Amino acid sequence: ARRDIEVCINQLERIASGKQDGAILIFATKLCNLGRTFAAPRLVWAAQAVQHASSEDMRHAALQDLLVSARLTLGALSG
Repeated sequence: ARRDIEVCINQLERIASGKQDGAILIFATKLCNLGRTFAAPRLVWAAQAVQHASSEDMRHAALQDLLVSARLTLGALSG
């Protein structure tokens, strides 16, 4: 799980500055599913905020929250 979250973080950081909404949504969905699997509700919520953002500005803000949540979840799983 840690490796998968790290991969998603790295990919989202790489594509965050571009307009690749499809790729962002793919990794947001992966993080949402990982959050559900490992009982990380904050990660799920943050990923869903990205998925449901109604504008590019909202998506960008939600993406930043998702990256923070993913890093916090990664830290919690690392012990």
